[in-house]
Amino acid sequence: MKTQEIKNEKPNLYTKEEFIQIVEKARKELICKTGIKPNKIRIREIKYAWGSCSSNKNITINLKLMAYSKEAIRYVILHELCHIKHMNHSKKFWKLVESNMPNYKEVKNELK
Repeated sequence: MKTQEIKNEKPNLYTKEEFIQIVEKARKELICKTGIKPNKIRIREIKYAWGSCSSNKNITINLKLMAYSKEAIRYVILHELCHIKHMNHSKKFWKLVESNMPNYKEVKNELK
């Protein structure tokens, strides 16, 4: 999920440990909900994206999401999970996102 260079201008809402727990909980819930399973999910600092999904089905979540709501974190995880099925931003991709998070457009706006 690319964006312009991500700046960490907002204060963190969580400690790193809390953030890892939030990601882990959301990961489990969303894998169960979607039936889409990545090989692994990593948390790292990324300069130009909130998350990424490799062709090997590995997902990376940006550590800078610690400054955003749990719903925004869930959205990024869901977005990257959907890339496992659709490695693009086609209509099918967005339909899959929306079917699992009907309010994704509102949540996505928080990340702008």
